[in-house]
Amino acid sequence: RPWVLVELATAHTEGIPVLPVALAKEGNAFTFPDEDFFQALLDGSILGDVGTKVVLECGFDMETVVQALKQLLKRIALPYSPHRPASIRRAELCTLIQQCTLQESKARRVTRLKDSASLVRSKRLRRSDTWVANLLTKG
Repeated sequence: RPWVLVELATAHTEGIPVLPVALAKEGNAFTFPDEDFFQALLDGSILGDVGTKVVLECGFDMETVVQALKQLLKRIALPYSPHRPASIRRAELCTLIQQCTLQESKARRVTRLKDSASLVRSKRLRRSDTWVANLLTKG
């Protein structure tokens, strides 16, 4: 899907962290790409003319897309199992949320040093983070 590749390339270019999630679902086995896949992406044989055109019209070359994918795949994909018991899904979601808020927490600490008004915003955000975690654990 070329639009997904455009979104990943945009995040990569803008320095926005992306968290890979491995969807654990029967019949949905994901094979991590190898060099043959990346070469086929570069030469246009995976996306075809139409898909490649979408990527190019959005301002990205295929080399940038490949770099973005390789950077993303350096991170370990966290599991999510939509068809497992609620307790497992809840634990997996809590782990995912913790990873998502980790970068936010670092940004809050830096912001607090620069602007004392951000301290108030940070405390409000922390309360909302706690609320989400509590919601997930009470399920």
